[in-house]
Amino acid sequence: MPLRRGGADRRRRVCRAVLLFGRESGNQINYIIAAAVAFAIYGLSHFRIVVAVIAIGLILHVAGWFLFPPERALFAAEPSLLANLYIYSAATTFCIIALIVGYAFTVAESARLEADSLLINILPELIAERLKERPGETVADGVAEASVMFSDLVG
Repeated sequence: MPLRRGGADRRRRVCRAVLLFGRESGNQINYIIAAAVAFAIYGLSHFRIVVAVIAIGLILHVAGWFLFPPERALFAAEPSLLANLYIYSAATTFCIIALIVGYAFTVAESARLEADSLLINILPELIAERLKERPGETVADGVAEASVMFSDLVG
């Protein structure tokens, strides 16, 4: 049994399926997953890579649509098979993108909780709450009378 190489093997299978069954199989929809996967892996820190992968996925999707019309398919499949393949591709794409979006929201919530915890550790709780409630507003309290003492400890 040959070794599978993950993503490269999947891309070859999608290309073969589009070539065999034409665009009606919907297998080119899987290229849309590239946008979500690239964003989940690289985030905004490598924005150019994400945009490049999104562009390549879109180009491959559109190319699959225009280069493989039903009359150019190598295998004349029954419409029910093509419909099942299309539903499978659409469902797979939807599920993978939903999982990636769910993961992104989980990471964002974790980062928010960590930031809130750090804020409460640095500032008094009342000030931290005011900052969270009104993030753009300056938090300053006026004091009518105050004394400031500077000291220098040596040794």
